[in-house]
Amino acid sequence: MAVTFNIQFRISVATKVIRLTDTSTGFTYGKGCFKVEFPNGVVRNLPDFSAPDISTAGNYIDIPCEVDASGNVVTGSYIISYAVINNLSAGQTPLVRTFDFNWVEPANGITNFSDVITPEVVFKDLTS
Repeated sequence: MAVTFNIQFRISVATKVIRLTDTSTGFTYGKGCFKVEFPNGVVRNLPDFSAPDISTAGNYIDIPCEVDASGNVVTGSYIISYAVINNLSAGQTPLVRTFDFNWVEPANGITNFSDVITPEVVFKDLTS
């Protein structure tokens, strides 16, 4: 029985979520619940298995990211725990992953170095 999951940060102007996808194999799937410890100390606890995050193998859940005062995703050390209940047994099989997430919002890199304020537009008529 191999309990695994993928982590994907989906960050845009409108969306800031962590997508956690179950990739477990080798057992009859039951239910799965995630616990996320953010770098700023906020903890998203494991939900009750009566309303699990994952109820079918291969499913995913989007968990909102914590943001700082500027609206940027909190960077630093994340701890994500994933507990799974097998359909054949009542025991939980936990998996914990720890990683550092560092991200800087991209800045506009377009720079105008021209010395012309108003562009010159010329129309050339080549009709005979």
